[in-house]
Amino acid sequence: MKLNIVNIIKSSSSNGSAFGVSSNAPKTNFKQMKNLLGAAILMMALLLGVTVDVSAQAVKPEEIGMKFVKTTHYFGTFSKSNGKKSYSFEFTNTGSDPLLVENVRPTCGCTTGDWTRKPILPGEKGKIGVVFDPRNFQGYISKAVKVYTNRSDKYVKLQITGRIRVNNQVKDEFTHFVGDFKSDKSFVDFGEVEKNAGVETSTIRFINVMRDSMRVVMGELPYGITADQSRVGEFIREGGNFMIAFKIDPSKLKEWGNMDTTVTLTMYRDIKTMNVELPIKLTIIDDFSSLSELQKKTAPKAKFIGGDELTLGASKVGKWNNAKVEFINEGKTDLRIRNVQADHNNITIKKFDKVIAPGKTGVVGLSYMLDGDDLEIPVNLTVWTNDPDNYELIVPTKIKYED
Repeated sequence: MKLNIVNIIKSSSSNGSAFGVSSNAPKTNFKQMKNLLGAAILMMALLLGVTVDVSAQAVKPEEIGMKFVKTTHYFGTFSKSNGKKSYSFEFTNTGSDPLLVENVRPTCGCTTGDWTRKPILPGEKGKIGVVFDPRNFQGYISKAVKVYTNRSDKYVKLQITGRIRVNNQVKDEFTHFVGDFKSDKSFVDFGEVEKNAGVETSTIRFINVMRDSMRVVMGELPYGITADQSRVGEFIREGGNFMIAFKIDPSKLKEWGNMDTTVTLTMYRDIKTMNVELPIKLTIIDDFSSLSELQKKTAPKAKFIGGDELTLGASKVGKWNNAKVEFINEGKTDLRIRNVQADHNNITIKKFDKVIAPGKTGVVGLSYMLDGDDLEIPVNLTVWTNDPDNYELIVPTKIKYED
């Protein structure tokens, strides 16, 4: 079971009925309750080491009457021995009424924030102070700070960046070889991303552990994926490191569910050239965070018809067989089958009903086979839906020889 703190907070703030808070309660009491609830969950998440995002949307400062001198600050290159780095973002109230900064929430426990606490009259200035602790970081860093005001439920995003010098001890943190470089990950992992939640970012860091200087050139990126290639193509000396920040906008993709793709990295070292395929993985799901309590109660409910496990019998090895798998919608609105995937090449999804009305059944058509010496092959059949409680419906399946 995955605990999505973001969705819990967003749900409670959007409809006012989560956690027993009535949507008919007085506005002041609800706001107090929301603030207390957000603070409690934030504290719990920080104690558990979880990064908490309490809002899914940012707003431009000028849209709510704030004008910053700048919204991004680069600390430059520095060592951990330099200690904490601090910076104050200055802004002016360009609106027509007093501006109150209600909260400043860093997206990482390594960053703290302080701000002008009193109401800021039109034309007056205020500050957002940010302090970054580099003790547990190395290489390039990029951290966000979210500023909440009395003018919007959305936040203004501030960014601090910099580069922390890497020492020899840090090399041990790069545990995967990608060609002749070492990296902190074996693949680019976006994790679960919501279809319409906006652009998501995933980073991967590289370090040159060879004596020769090396450089990397990136091939064509898959559709919908971009990358910050600011240092790609540069020669990296021994001990030098760099980062590639990959970005994806799921709303531009037709895919749903698990998506695996690659990008080619060409590495040059002296006269040696090497092509390496870097895997990129993500899972695209529906965005359920804005559902009201009524929508949740009337949501579709996906259920596999056939018990706890699906058995596909095969009388001959090496022969493809056809089968139909049925699902029922036990909810009150249309169930939408986003995608159906199998984690084994011996099952091929042929077609499936994309919309199943309430109380009706739908069919997934597939082909399967046994091959080799295995007389039983375990497979997971995954059905991706718009059921908020079961958007990833996994059906344990086995292809079994039957005489």
